[in-house]
Amino acid sequence: MQSAFQDITSRNIRRLIIDVSQNGGGNEGNENLLFSYLADNYQKYKTVRAKAQKVLLDNGTDKPVKIKTFGFWERHFANESFRMAATNEK
Repeated sequence: MQSAFQDITSRNIRRLIIDVSQNGGGNEGNENLLFSYLADNYQKYKTVRAKAQKVLLDNGTDKPVKIKTFGFWERHFANESFRMAATNEK
């Protein structure tokens, strides 16, 4: 990626089209590198909301604990009413 953007810079290219129409998604991480080339002040998230559950385990002697987790879509894109319904929050 570095050499591609060095080539873009050396050719003085000012406009770039990135076609993501066939992108099926994936794990986070790679976009940080890409956007570091595209923006000076890249901000990944405007806000972050997290929900945590505290679990105490004693070297495997405690009974198994089920922790409810959401998938990527729900964590990042689901609206408030969906999250509340999914977790039975009121």
